[in-house]
Amino acid sequence: MPDDPAQTLDELWTRLKLDSLPADAGANEDLRATRTRDWAQDTLRVERHEVLTERVDLPRISLTPPGAEPQQLHQDLVVVGVLGEGGMGRVLLARQQSLGRNVAVKIARPNLPAKLSAALLHEGRIMGSLEHPCIVPVYALASDDGRPALVMKRIDGVAWSHLLADPGAPAWSRLSPDDGDHLEANVTVLIQVCNAVAFAHRSGVVHRDLKPSNVLIGEFGEVYVADWGVATTKPLPTESRRPNLIGTPVYMAPEMVTGDDAQMDERTDIFLLGANLFEVLARRPPWGGADLKSVLREALECSVPSLPSTAPEELVEVCRKAMARSPNDRYADALQLRDALLSWRRHRGSVELARAAHQQLDELLSVLRSGSKDRVVISPLLSASRFGFAQALRDWPENELAKDGLHDSIEAAARFELGQGNLEAGRALVNELDEVPPSLREALHRVEASAADRERRDQKVANLARELDPAVSEHQRRRFTIMMVLATTVVVVGGNFSDAGKALLARFGPYALSALMGFLGLSYTVSLIIGRKALLATRLNRHVAGIIGIGVFGPLVHRLLAVQIGASRQDVMMGDLVMTAAVAAAGGLMLHWIFFFATGAFLAGAFASVLFPEHLSLIYALSTVSSLLVITLSWKKWRSELDVR
Repeated sequence: MPDDPAQTLDELWTRLKLDSLPADAGANEDLRATRTRDWAQDTLRVERHEVLTERVDLPRISLTPPGAEPQQLHQDLVVVGVLGEGGMGRVLLARQQSLGRNVAVKIARPNLPAKLSAALLHEGRIMGSLEHPCIVPVYALASDDGRPALVMKRIDGVAWSHLLADPGAPAWSRLSPDDGDHLEANVTVLIQVCNAVAFAHRSGVVHRDLKPSNVLIGEFGEVYVADWGVATTKPLPTESRRPNLIGTPVYMAPEMVTGDDAQMDERTDIFLLGANLFEVLARRPPWGGADLKSVLREALECSVPSLPSTAPEELVEVCRKAMARSPNDRYADALQLRDALLSWRRHRGSVELARAAHQQLDELLSVLRSGSKDRVVISPLLSASRFGFAQALRDWPENELAKDGLHDSIEAAARFELGQGNLEAGRALVNELDEVPPSLREALHRVEASAADRERRDQKVANLARELDPAVSEHQRRRFTIMMVLATTVVVVGGNFSDAGKALLARFGPYALSALMGFLGLSYTVSLIIGRKALLATRLNRHVAGIIGIGVFGPLVHRLLAVQIGASRQDVMMGDLVMTAAVAAAGGLMLHWIFFFATGAFLAGAFASVLFPEHLSLIYALSTVSSLLVITLSWKKWRSELDVR
């Protein structure tokens, strides 16, 4: 393509003698015309190799104009009406009696120059050579008083251009009976046109005038490509053809503006198919302007206008590739273009799913922005949007709309879960994302840090619960207190009722009371050493052992000091009882209320020692044994009251 389209257009304008056209050749209707002959009849130039003079072997017919009395034509064709008229001729409706069918007969106007009449024979020859379901069948070529006539299948339908111009036309029911969305129906029509064009290309024929007005839609939705009057074959390497502007300006490919057949090939038709797709999407042809020259300038520059934002992105890309300025950048053939359109049609369901899911996602994001935490509202929207995007991707894994939507829905779900402090759900959602936004990663780290702090607190509580669990080492604790009960019993019985015990204590002199308590201290120490693994394993057990230990070694120290000041036996024993009552009260405050029973028992013993001083040892022993037994028998009650598991 030339680097300076404006300068090149001026040169082409002169070379193609377009200055000879009438001043109004740029009218909108004219710009949609097919050939320069439609702008000014005497400008049509048909190359010699394309001119078909009347052949003597063509069947001769006589066609009576409508309105006259119908005549039989060779006992077969009878004209019954006029289907249409143009600058070059008319199309008649005739009855072919031998086969009992109606046919269309295209006939040149009287006195038309031979080279123009030959164009009709050229069209018949091209169409007759292309037998395809989407190409109007030609039944015969004939001659009527020297004028060529073309007998074709009569198409009972409407031009595609009529449907594009009127979305409410009743004829749409032939293509799209269910709803008012005609896009898929239009693409389906274009797919059929691609099939016909691909067939023609395989036969070496280039249409050069593909446009909606040359596509007919039959009564049952059949698609026919018509008007092959300017179709051509690629010139041979040694063949030279005079440049001629042929085609419809508002759809032209850049190389068509040159009028040079050597620059046109199958990819020129690919451009025209893309221009048809452009009109489907934009509701207008790609090129426009006030006159012919401005339209041709647009075509030569080939700066494709922007398509509406509502046009599907995939179809926009197909259109732009088909309408690339350089033929090398277009689809290689019509079948590639057809396959691209078929892919869009297959993908359309996926796109519709993605769009519906986006509506759910937009509603979800609106709810989240409002600050709502209501799962009854949020969860269904999350599920619906994610499911819709996932299903769309299953149907078409390359659906970018669904990919982006799925990413956004997962991100929204992750932010919601993390905002609720649901670490595991939030982390799982974040891990689904290929790319994690920094703000979302920071939110995850905050929740992870908070969860770690909470886990540490929970662990501390769990450790504390175990430390205070009365069920831990309960049996060892019971054996320990029973051992202390037995040791106390041995001390009392041996020191007060056994002669050997009395004799042994006598050896200690004033330290006899200290010796008795020392025996209890030794028993305590041995029992603690034996059961240390269990008795020192938890805080509760250590406290219990500590309270009992204070109750043993406190009086021992007291008795040793009392010897130094010469205190009486009664004073020492009463002091021990009061001291032990205080220790038991501390146990009641720190451990369990059952220790208050021991406080009462020791205080009662202190008062009893005042009344019965002669039974001090027995009173002390009874207070100690009864307190330890009650505490020992209460462990199960502790477990039921303090169990935090």
